[in-house]
Amino acid sequence: MSADWSLWADIPHTELWKAVALSMDIEPTKLPGYDRSSIRDPFLNYPFIKCPEEFRRRLEIAIKHLGHNLMPISFSYYDWNSEVSLLVMRTWAAALHNPWDFPERFPQAIPQVVCPPEQPEPLEEQLTTAENGKEEEAVDKRNMRWFRVWEEEGGYDVRGAQSAAIKRIVESEGVTRSNAKSGIQRGQKLVVEMRREGRARPTPQALSKTDPFGWGNNRSS
Repeated sequence: MSADWSLWADIPHTELWKAVALSMDIEPTKLPGYDRSSIRDPFLNYPFIKCPEEFRRRLEIAIKHLGHNLMPISFSYYDWNSEVSLLVMRTWAAALHNPWDFPERFPQAIPQVVCPPEQPEPLEEQLTTAENGKEEEAVDKRNMRWFRVWEEEGGYDVRGAQSAAIKRIVESEGVTRSNAKSGIQRGQKLVVEMRREGRARPTPQALSKTDPFGWGNNRSS
């Protein structure tokens, strides 16, 4: 039942529920009580009802923090299927009021060497930093534009919306499919950050099929 760390040591991120299982040194495919058949109909069946109490407790805590203190790599309509970094998850769990115990081989941050204070940057380097800031802003705007293409294709409400959005972006802007996919996912992350900073509407209590991110649009599903 122990996790196969010869595999997971080289996998940087995975679904949230699998990361929680790994935090308990449990191989996700062998999680006790996991109902694989309910994945086909998650509206009617929650696949973890019969799983160990500690697993369900950790999963509930992680879901409550998802998108706030625990930032995902990508979102899923079902929170427990959202992708998270194993390294980020361990760092987050260590900061809880009741920190989690982790297996020794679960990924963790390498302690950083404290360096002397940096001297002021020469003018040339300061200008380079300013230029990089402008480039990052341009990339953010591009990712938000691609995010809206994905929304127009149906977002979380429509199966294949991401593939359709990627195809549109590749055809219209001549980028690679991997760049388009990455840009859409980073756009999703930006939306979460904007909500947290009050620059976008908060998530509605009930998911809206026409406006899942609270933008106030009127697209049809």
